[in-house]
Amino acid sequence: MASTASRTDFLDRIRVVLTALVILHHAAIMFGAPGGWYLTYPAHGVAEKLPFAMFVSVNQAFFMGFFFLLSGYFTALSYERKGASRFARDRLLRLGMPLLVYGFVLGPLTVALADMREGEPFLANWAAMTAALRFEIGPLWFAWALLLFSAAYLLWRQLRGGAGLGNWEPGRRTLLLAALALRLPGAKSIL
Repeated sequence: MASTASRTDFLDRIRVVLTALVILHHAAIMFGAPGGWYLTYPAHGVAEKLPFAMFVSVNQAFFMGFFFLLSGYFTALSYERKGASRFARDRLLRLGMPLLVYGFVLGPLTVALADMREGEPFLANWAAMTAALRFEIGPLWFAWALLLFSAAYLLWRQLRGGAGLGNWEPGRRTLLLAALALRLPGAKSIL
């Protein structure tokens, strides 16, 4: 007897595959692909680096964008179902809390562990970062970006009086402003 998968099951499977790609992506960076990570074991020759670099290049072209697409696809539906205040509260809990815990606790802990390889004393290093309230965003840059996009969507909906898109199509001015915003110097560094 064949079972039918719901749309959510299908999307959950896509998320699992994308999550596996994120793990493989960072493992490839750790072992020789271009990019930054807490701990690296640099590859010595081109033959060692090339497969990792090729994988990371192809992977980077789509996998995080796909995560943003999935998140954005469900944002309006979530807002409609929950309303403005519950939507904001939910996003702060689901994105903001993990961001704060990682940023102030787990991120500095990870940096202190990685710095041990350079001869830094773990406890003193971690205590100094904790005392200085060092915020290490690390891989939770994605949660930070989603939080910013959610806040922008919430603000946009409030400015429109809570109205959704309906049959709205962007005009020339909106498209021009969006194109200019994408080209702003430093726009990528905001996230």
